[in-house]
Amino acid sequence: MMKPTFICRGIIRVMKKYTDAQLLRFLEQEPQRGMVLLMESFTGLVWKVASLYLSNPEDVRECTNDVFAEFYFHMDSYDSEQAPLAVWLAAIARNTAISRYRKELRHQTDVRDAEVSVDCVMLEFAEAKADLAQAMETLRPDEQQIIRMKYYDNMTIV
Repeated sequence: MMKPTFICRGIIRVMKKYTDAQLLRFLEQEPQRGMVLLMESFTGLVWKVASLYLSNPEDVRECTNDVFAEFYFHMDSYDSEQAPLAVWLAAIARNTAISRYRKELRHQTDVRDAEVSVDCVMLEFAEAKADLAQAMETLRPDEQQIIRMKYYDNMTIV
């Protein structure tokens, strides 16, 4: 069961059963159990921070998972004298959520650029087709027929 998490005026308070020192000891002695306890203690906090930057619940969920993975792989760099676990995890969550948000913005921009590019190609194709139709109208009917047979019906002269 997750404990409530509160963020009030920049102060993070997490109601949890274990102290940071106990969680770190569990992580050192029994990494799997330690991660379970860490996630039970801080999932609410990490979820809340991620949801401040991401609106899609699936993105928030993935971000939350990424935060705990990031912590696990870099927990050697955590210094308990610098900040409590809650603050450190909140910072990781913030940075991860911002990165995911920026990546999504870039993806949306790339998709829009691709759509504009396709629209431009289609417009150029339509203009070329209109120019070709206009040029064909200047030819005699027998010349038009020869061109149609050669280029549209793939017939050869021989």
